[in-house]
Amino acid sequence: MDVAIIGAGVGGLTAALAIHHLGVDCRVRVYESAREIKPLGVGINLLPHCGRELTDLGVVDGLRSVAVEPKEFGWFTHHGQLIHTEPCGLRAGYAYPHFSIHRGDLQMVLYEAVKERLGPDCVVTAHRCTGVEEDGATLHFDGQHSRKADLAIAADGINSVIRQQFYPGEGPPVFSKVNIWRGVTHHKPFLSGGTICRVGGIFTTHKAVIYPIRNDIDGKRTQLVN
Repeated sequence: MDVAIIGAGVGGLTAALAIHHLGVDCRVRVYESAREIKPLGVGINLLPHCGRELTDLGVVDGLRSVAVEPKEFGWFTHHGQLIHTEPCGLRAGYAYPHFSIHRGDLQMVLYEAVKERLGPDCVVTAHRCTGVEEDGATLHFDGQHSRKADLAIAADGINSVIRQQFYPGEGPPVFSKVNIWRGVTHHKPFLSGGTICRVGGIFTTHKAVIYPIRNDIDGKRTQLVN
């Protein structure tokens, strides 16, 4: 059986690894619109329930080499006064780790694992899918030949072309009226060196979340902080 996955982001690459891990007898191809896969994004947290899946997929060692395993959660008032701390991940008694990681680092760990296990030509770049026909599955691409498969998995993001095709009346994502400004900076370790800080009240709209996502980026213990 031929399986086509549309999108080589975190979801698409994880789906490819899961199919391989389950031992499904099939050929998998992942089609990505970008010409080159680059480590883009900012910080995300992979909590222990996610760590369990990533452990099963055998990528935890790769993640541990590029991520921060946070030690604690910390809650602070909007003046910076400490309210409460508690351990997280393995320190909190979970059986699986918690990682704070740059989204691009996560994607590249998954990408390298997919190429190693499914073959170096498994991920096909510069293929922007424009639609699919249900005859088995025929995938159409912008400026590229169509490809046939027995099954197609749409992992092409929040603005999914395939979802729009199957649910044309659904409309765009609903805006929650909350804006988030995100970014990263370089900083020496603060507090425990692995504290996820939530600064600001629960019932206020103005708050900050601050946590490290890479350790020792310059040989001087400087961290990359989200």
